[in-house]
Amino acid sequence: MTTTRKKMKAPDAEVEDQSRSTADQWSIQAIEDAFHKKEQRKLLLEDPVLQTMKVRQIGELMGPVTAPPTTSNELVAVKALMNLLKEAGLVAGAFGADQLFDLGLDAIRASSFGLFHKLKILVGESPSIIDLTVAPQISSYESAAEPGSDSSEEPRRMSLGPSGTAMLVDRLRVTSKKAPRPDRAVRAQPTTDRATTTAISSSDSTDRLGGRPPCHASSGNNKL
Repeated sequence: MTTTRKKMKAPDAEVEDQSRSTADQWSIQAIEDAFHKKEQRKLLLEDPVLQTMKVRQIGELMGPVTAPPTTSNELVAVKALMNLLKEAGLVAGAFGADQLFDLGLDAIRASSFGLFHKLKILVGESPSIIDLTVAPQISSYESAAEPGSDSSEEPRRMSLGPSGTAMLVDRLRVTSKKAPRPDRAVRAQPTTDRATTTAISSSDSTDRLGGRPPCHASSGNNKL
């Protein structure tokens, strides 16, 4: 008569097998991802700003996300937070704008940076910085008035760009071509002298024809 013997495992061996199976299922990266996702969901439920905006996650997170700017303007801070939600694929519900702004700038900025740090671990960070402010329009001509002048009636001078300088040089060249040359002006002077001499000679001839002696002869008789 043969007896069948069953192999019995010690309790410690069974625990070791279960631990080894669990280790195969969960890698270190998977454990870290699960932890950070839990922290991110917890932030959505507990943060007062995100609660006011009724932010919720639909589907998988998207990214990368851009760091919100450091600003002292509440409107810019809210726009940065909404841009962060859009990049991550998070959706804001219907909320009152007055209630959101009543929370204050510090709370809005803390919520934005807190959510950003949670998200960048999961989806990565974008190196670019989004400028949410509107820069004022500046004229291409800069004022060249002397600094320190208090006179409001002083004319404002403007510095010319490269194209303006080229146009000014061309205009000066055209003007210089139209101006009379110095040698012509010098040559025109003797013409006036000849005209004067001719007029004097004509006057002397008229005096002779009229019977009157020339002026120089009259002067000679007076001397005698």
